[in-house]
Amino acid sequence: MKMKKKQDLSHFLFFFHVAKHRSFSTAAKKMNVSRSSVMSNIKNLEERFNIRFINRNTRFFSLTFEGKYLYEQSLKIDALLEETVKSLENVSSFSRKEVSIKLPVIFDIPDVHYALSSFMNKNPEVVVHTRYDDRLGNLIEEEVDFAVHIGELPNCSYYSKMITNFKSHILASPEYLRTYGEPMHPQNLVDYKCINFEHCLTGNKWLFRNKTKGVLESYALGPTLKVSSERTVISFAEKGMGIGSGLSFLCHEKLKNNTLQSILNEWTYPIPVYIIFHSKCYVDEHVRNLMDEIKDTINVLQVRHSL
Repeated sequence: MKMKKKQDLSHFLFFFHVAKHRSFSTAAKKMNVSRSSVMSNIKNLEERFNIRFINRNTRFFSLTFEGKYLYEQSLKIDALLEETVKSLENVSSFSRKEVSIKLPVIFDIPDVHYALSSFMNKNPEVVVHTRYDDRLGNLIEEEVDFAVHIGELPNCSYYSKMITNFKSHILASPEYLRTYGEPMHPQNLVDYKCINFEHCLTGNKWLFRNKTKGVLESYALGPTLKVSSERTVISFAEKGMGIGSGLSFLCHEKLKNNTLQSILNEWTYPIPVYIIFHSKCYVDEHVRNLMDEIKDTINVLQVRHSL
C-alpha cells in the first residue's frame, strides 16, 4: 500500500499521543487541538489501513494487537528522533562552523581584512571563506551565505538591506584638465578619453542625475580604456590618461592632495551599498554577526572618507 506521506505521518502523530497518554482528551490538550480533531484523525488512520488500532467506548480504552505493534514502532521512532536532536545539538555546539561571503574587489582593503580577522579571533570555531568578486553570480549555487553589492540592485530573488551610500566622483588629473579643458556637461564626455571599469553595468555609458528632471540619465563616453578594477581607473586618471570615476573612500586622499580633481559635481549622485542574502526566514547567528561586522566596517569607511 503506497503511503500518502504527509497525511499518514500526521495521523501517526495523533495515534502516538493518544496511545502514549491512553486518552483522547489528554492527547488533544498536549497537541493543542480539539478532542474531535484527535478522534477524526484516528478514524482516518484506521480507515486508511482498514485496521482497528484502538478499542474504545465512553468508559474504556485499550490498544488492539495491531495498535500495540504500531505504538511499539512509534516509540522506536520517537527515541531515534530524540537521539537525533541531541546529536544535532552536539554538532551545533562543538563543530566548526563555516561562513562563505562574497565582496566587491574594492573592499579588498586593510579595514575589511581587520574586521574579518577580528571576527575570527572572537569566534575561533568559525571558518570564514572570503571571495572578492565584482559579479554577484548565483549565491545559492555557489553556497555563499551573503554578499555585498555596490550600485543599483539587479533583478533577482534575493533579500537585501542597504548599508549606506558612498559619494561618487568624476575624476581627472589637474594636468589633463589644463591640457584638454574641463567638460561642463556629461554630454561633453563623448569628446574626451575616458577610463571605464570593465564590469560597468551600463557599458560604454555613465549614469548621471538630472536634478531638474529628478531622473538618472545615461551619457556616452569618448574613446574608452577599459580596466578590471576601480583602483586602476583612479590610478590611470591620476596619471593623466583620461577621465574616470570613483567612490569617495577610494579617491579621498588623492582629492585632498589635489592629484585628482572632482568634476561635474552637479551631476553625480550617491551610490548605494547593499548586503544581499538568500534566506529571510533563518540566518545562523554567526552569519548574522559577521554581517553586522562587515556593515559596521563599511559604515565607518563612509563616514571617514565622506567629502
